[in-house]
Amino acid sequence: MQRIRSFRDVLVLPTTAHPAPTPIDAKLKLAIVVAIFSAGVATSMLFSMNYFMVSWTNVGQGSESRIGAYSGLLAGANPLGSAISGVFWGKISDRFGRRPAVLLSNVGGLICALWLGLSASYWSMLGARISSGLVNGLGVVLKTVIGEVCDETNQARGFSYISVGWGLGTAAGPTLGALLSEPCAEWGWFHAHRCPALLVDLPFLLPCCASALFCAIAVGICHVFLPETCPAILRQRDADYSSVADGETSGLLETDSDIEEDNPAGLPATSSGGAKVEDVIILLRSPLECTTDLDEASLSGPGIPSPSCAAFPATLDPALTTTKSALRETPLECSAMDNSHELNMHDMGRQHEEALSTAPAPLRNFDLGAVLRSTGAEVACTEKDEVLVDATEVELACLHEDCAGQEGLLTSAGPRLERETQDLAQEKMNSLSTRQLLREPGVAGTLAMNMLCAFILVLVTEVTPLYVAAPEEVGGLGASMQQLGLLLTAAGIVLLVYTYTVYPSLNRWLGPLKGLRFGLFTLAVVFIITPMASLAHWSGSQVLQWSILVLAVIGRNCAGPTCMTACSILISNGAPRTQLGQINGIAGSTMSASRGAGPMVGGCLWALAVAWHGIPGHQALPFVLLAILAVAGGVLSHLLPLSLLKPRS
Repeated sequence: MQRIRSFRDVLVLPTTAHPAPTPIDAKLKLAIVVAIFSAGVATSMLFSMNYFMVSWTNVGQGSESRIGAYSGLLAGANPLGSAISGVFWGKISDRFGRRPAVLLSNVGGLICALWLGLSASYWSMLGARISSGLVNGLGVVLKTVIGEVCDETNQARGFSYISVGWGLGTAAGPTLGALLSEPCAEWGWFHAHRCPALLVDLPFLLPCCASALFCAIAVGICHVFLPETCPAILRQRDADYSSVADGETSGLLETDSDIEEDNPAGLPATSSGGAKVEDVIILLRSPLECTTDLDEASLSGPGIPSPSCAAFPATLDPALTTTKSALRETPLECSAMDNSHELNMHDMGRQHEEALSTAPAPLRNFDLGAVLRSTGAEVACTEKDEVLVDATEVELACLHEDCAGQEGLLTSAGPRLERETQDLAQEKMNSLSTRQLLREPGVAGTLAMNMLCAFILVLVTEVTPLYVAAPEEVGGLGASMQQLGLLLTAAGIVLLVYTYTVYPSLNRWLGPLKGLRFGLFTLAVVFIITPMASLAHWSGSQVLQWSILVLAVIGRNCAGPTCMTACSILISNGAPRTQLGQINGIAGSTMSASRGAGPMVGGCLWALAVAWHGIPGHQALPFVLLAILAVAGGVLSHLLPLSLLKPRS
C-alpha cells in the first residue's frame, strides 16, 4: 500500500496529462481574425444605430411599437440572407477552394456596406442588409478551414480565433456606429461650421464607409496570408503541377535548327542553352556499377571518392568527352546509412555542380537535378553498390553505345496521376447525401443545438439595445446612442479577452459538451439579472443601473462564445473529413436562419412588452422567455452522444 504523507496527498485531485497543443501558423491566425473582424463590424455597427436609422426614415411614423418591429426586421435581414446562401457557400468552397470563397465574400461585403451608407429609405437599407447576408460566407468557410488545419489538441484555440475576431468586430462596430452616425447633429465642430450636404442627406454614411474600408483590408490580408486548405483542391493542384512538370521536361528536346543557332560549334543543346537530355543523362535501363576503389589522387582531391557511373556515348563531341572526364574526377558519393548504401542527394548535387564548373557553357547550363525533381525520381545506392533510379516507374533514357539512334524519353509519372484520379473518384463515390449526412450520429442534434444557441444570442442582442434605448414611459432606460455604443464596446473588449485567454483552458477542463451546458445555464442567470436594471433606474441610482447592465452584458459575452465555440467543435467532430465544407454550410444556413428569425422575434416581443406597459414588469417578458429557452437547451444537450468529443477519423 502507498503511504499517505500529508493531507495534501488526499486533497489534490488526480490530473490528466494533456498533450501540448499543435501550434497554428501566425499568418493563418491573422487572416482569420481580420476577416471575421470585418464581418463583425458590418453586422454589429447596426445595433447601436438601428433604432435611430428606423426613426430617421420615419417608416414607423413615430410609433414605438412599429419602430421596434421595423428595427427587428432590419436587423434580421442580414442573417436571413446568410441562411439562404450558407449551403451554397459551403459547396462553393468545396468546389473552388476556401481562399477564393473568402475573398469573394469580403468583396461582396465591401459593396453592400457602401450600399447601406448611400441608402436614403428604409427599403433600400433592407435590401442592402439582405444582400450583405447573401454574400457573407466567411463564417461557413473559415470554420471549415479551422476544422481542416486543427487537431483535437488545438481545436479550442483555433475556433477561439473566430470569437476573437468577432469580439474585436463587435467592440469596434457599435463604437463606429455611435460615434460616426449623424455627425451634423452630434459633432460639436459642425455647430460652428457648415456641415457638408452629403452628410446632411446621408447621416449614416461614415460608419458604413469605415466598414467598407475594413472589408478592403481583409481582402488584401486574406489574399496574401490565407492558404488553401481544401483537400480536393490541393490534390488537384498537385496533379496539375505534376502534369506541368512533365510537359516542361519533355519540352527540353529541341529542333535541329535551334541547336545549330544556339551552338555554332555543333554541341547538342536545349532551349536553356545546355546539352540535350539524351546526350547527358546516362541510360539506366540496367543497373550501373559503382566503383569504390580509392587511390592517392582521389584521397587528396576535394571530392569524396564514390562510385563512378557509365561513360557518355563514344559518339559525343570531344568537348563533351572532356566534360565526361571532369565528371569522373569528382565521382558521385555512395554513403552508408542504416546498414545500406543510399545516394546522398545533397552531396551528389554539390559534386555535380563542382564537376560542371569546368564544363563548356552549353553543358554547364544543364540541370540534371531539375529533371530528376520534375519526374519525381529518387536515386539510391543499393547494397550491391548499384545506382538505381526508381520512383513512380519513371525511366530516364539517353543515347548509349548499344542504343544508338534511340531518342531519350522521359515518361510521365502516369501511375501516380492515375492513382490520384482514382482517389478523387473514390472520394466522390463515398460522399454522403445531405439526408444521409444528417442521419450520422449526433450531426442533426448538434445542428439543432447550434440553431438554438444562435437564436438565443441574437435575440438578446436585439432586445437589449431596444430595452436600453427605449423611452422611460414604455419601460426602457432612455440611454443615448453614445452610452449604448460604449456599453456594447466594453462588452466586445471583454469578449476578446475571455475568448483568447480563458476559454481554451476552460474547454480543456470541461470539454465541448460540458462547456455547452455551462454556457447555457450561465446565460439563463444573466437573462434574469438584466431587467433588474429598471429597478435601479426607478430608484434613481445610475451607478447601480449601469453596474447591472455591464455585468449582464459581460456575462452574456462570456457565456455566448462558450456555447457557440462548443457547437462549432461538436459539428466539426461529427462530420466526415471529406464533407466538412458541406456540413459547415448546412450549419451556417440553419444558424443564419435562426439569427434571421431572432431579431424579428425580438422586435415583436419588445413591441408586445411595450403594448403591455400598464402591467408591472412588462419589460422583463423577453428576458424571461430567453431564460426558459436557455435552460431547455442545457437539458436537451444531454442527448448528444459522447462520440462527438473527438474528431471523426
